[in-house]
Amino acid sequence: MATNKHAIIRYEALDRCFSNKGRKFFINDLIRKKSKREAIEGID
Repeated sequence: MATNKHAIIRYEALDRCFSNKGRKFFINDLIRKKSKREAIEGID
């Protein structure tokens, strides 16, 4: 997969977290969400 596609997936995952005003996300939460999204997309 292209490097740009990897970046887009990361940005989308983080954007979902930052857009959620009902929850406070800490760095470990953001890393976990990003990793989960990458696993769904099949990125190592």
